[in-house]
Amino acid sequence: MKTLSSCDLCGNTSFKFLFSGSDRIHHVKGKYSVFRCKKCWLAFLNPQPSMKELEPHYGSDYYSMGEAKPSAIAKLIFDTYYLKNGNPLLKLLFLPFKPLMIRTVPFVQGGKLLDVGCGAGNFLAQIKSRGMKLCGVEPGKFDKKFIKKHGLNIFQGTLEQAKYPKNYFDIITMNQVFEHLNNQKETLRELRRILKPGGTLVIAVPQRRCLNYLIFGKYWQHIDIPRHLIVPSIKNMKSYVKEAGFKIKKIKYVESPSSFLASLLYWTNNFRKHPIYAANTNFMNNPLLFVLLMPYALLCNFLRIGDKAEVIVVK
Repeated sequence: MKTLSSCDLCGNTSFKFLFSGSDRIHHVKGKYSVFRCKKCWLAFLNPQPSMKELEPHYGSDYYSMGEAKPSAIAKLIFDTYYLKNGNPLLKLLFLPFKPLMIRTVPFVQGGKLLDVGCGAGNFLAQIKSRGMKLCGVEPGKFDKKFIKKHGLNIFQGTLEQAKYPKNYFDIITMNQVFEHLNNQKETLRELRRILKPGGTLVIAVPQRRCLNYLIFGKYWQHIDIPRHLIVPSIKNMKSYVKEAGFKIKKIKYVESPSSFLASLLYWTNNFRKHPIYAANTNFMNNPLLFVLLMPYALLCNFLRIGDKAEVIVVK
């Protein structure tokens, strides 16, 4: 465990204690405290566990979900937008679903794309038809049979260990990974080094200046103790990427109904004799609840208070 004496983002040494908590996905013992920097308002775990200490909190199934089959409607939406010849009429029909289910990927014909923290490689398998050279990097365990089946090029290790060439990638994506790192600034410098001039980096993160956090507080899904070492706001993310030398192109809010449902589930644990530690329940996967909550999620995104966002920047 490493105790932080200053804020990683702004260097301020004055913090405010917010709350403490434990692992809500895997029933692993341990209490952790969340603080907020009094200057830039970055929220973070303190003290912070090392990557080795965090291993028990990434269960054996955490990186092996590549073979998990999406629902028929989800697969149709993915194929519509990710396949090279997606149906234009279906693209129009599914437009309301796109910001909730489809990651931003600026495809470059014949270009090189890197997905950092690619997990089992499911996303890379989905976009194979787009004519790009695809690479992934993942430090955790994953299903190598799935990787081989889909012919994916995934390096098992950290981004720094991969030692990609300078100015190599046209596109780099990092989906719900930034908050898990204990070296955000170093990672951004490495990403800038390996990205081509004019290349695009897409960082998807939970962002704390949102309605769900206001409603649920410490029960908000993305206070994912202890896996999320930081929980930034969009203002924090702008500071991180600008300091690293990137130019912000767009901020896209991408909250989905599942965030509200997971947070509600965690809140109801207060009234359960046996708390539910995994969010993969029938309640979470209920299509009716998903549809009913879609207007709420879309409104939050429109008002720029969605609890997830994509920070799209260029070198």
